[in-house]
Amino acid sequence: MHCRYRKLVDIDSVVRHVGVMHELMPALGVRHYSERMSCPKCGERGMFIWSLSVEDPEPVSGGSQYQINAWENGVLVATLCRASEFELAIAAFDVAVKVHQGKQITLQERARVLRDSYVKDAG
Repeated sequence: MHCRYRKLVDIDSVVRHVGVMHELMPALGVRHYSERMSCPKCGERGMFIWSLSVEDPEPVSGGSQYQINAWENGVLVATLCRASEFELAIAAFDVAVKVHQGKQITLQERARVLRDSYVKDAG
């Protein structure tokens, strides 16, 4: 019998707990921190992580200077996330790129583009 315990978690707390260098969403064939987590109800190891989409996201915390935006043909389609901390914005950008594969996603600090899914990193 498999436990179906569900709990919403604060993504900022997860990033702080596991560190900013870990991928938030699991990748095929790569060990993930969720495999080491235990269910508080049944004690089984391994947990599933599901991201929820929101129509109009609220800022994670006040004064959000970073935005994750989705674009089509150079036109802003949606603001997927807002964040006040850079590490959280990077994590949200990485998740958005995986969830919206093939679409242009940007991480912006106000008007300045810090990351763009259409531009490959030189490093």
